[in-house]
Amino acid sequence: MYINFESIWIYLKLLQEYFRNILQWFHRSKGSKNLNGKVVVITGSANGIGREMCRLLNRFGCHLAMIDIDHFTNKELASNLSSSSPSWTKTIAYKCDLTNLDEIDLIVGQILLDFDHIDILINNAGYVNCKRIGSLSQDEIRRTFDVNILSSIWLCKQLLPSMIENREGHIVAISSIAGLLGNANLVDYCASKHAVIGMMKALELELDAQNLNFIKLTTICPLMISTGMFRKLHTRFQWLYPILTPESVAKSILDSIVREDFLVTIPKHCRIATILERFAFFFFLV
Repeated sequence: MYINFESIWIYLKLLQEYFRNILQWFHRSKGSKNLNGKVVVITGSANGIGREMCRLLNRFGCHLAMIDIDHFTNKELASNLSSSSPSWTKTIAYKCDLTNLDEIDLIVGQILLDFDHIDILINNAGYVNCKRIGSLSQDEIRRTFDVNILSSIWLCKQLLPSMIENREGHIVAISSIAGLLGNANLVDYCASKHAVIGMMKALELELDAQNLNFIKLTTICPLMISTGMFRKLHTRFQWLYPILTPESVAKSILDSIVREDFLVTIPKHCRIATILERFAFFFFLV
């Protein structure tokens, strides 16, 4: 009798994922991370939810390494936060084009010189075109993937050694509900956000295989947020799929970091999409 062990392993992993989704739907993690004094690297910090997260992290007493291509706005925010934070905290703005891996390398090197080590990495920077696939240029598609996923992988690669050496770390990835489901006029964006979720799930297995479970992972999947990125989009059923504010999303993200949640949808009821997706895939896999 032939036994396909690879298929059995896939079924077991799907079952594990299915039951974890159900448990997280009904149960909140009881983690209580103390953010005071933590060194946080955050991309896309100048505007939107990145800006609001920086404000909240500043109130928690975090040191901030703020990365954004909009250096003027980013530097102005860093200056304002520094003036209102305790004298022992450090807040520095860095200009970086996340589509350029050489620039990322230089910035990471400078951050490690300025802060010595890294506790939390928040891959928040995002890019969206809001076009039909036939209207997308090669450069637009490439930029979507460079910003939304490739820069995240590269930053994880560059900053993980600091977390491993320090025996502590937390990587946060901002994906999207579009990373769980599809959406018309967002083909490139959906693909890149699906990749973010895949990266974090694979990274969890890789860290677990190396007994590096002290490095926590959190993936955030919000609905559309009322920022410049989605100014062209709207939802048909506002009562079910509301347009979110950067302030409310930033607060939910910080709460999830403190609790050390693994996968979070904002609003929470959107998590049912993950459960149904895993359930259907398990029964129709051949």
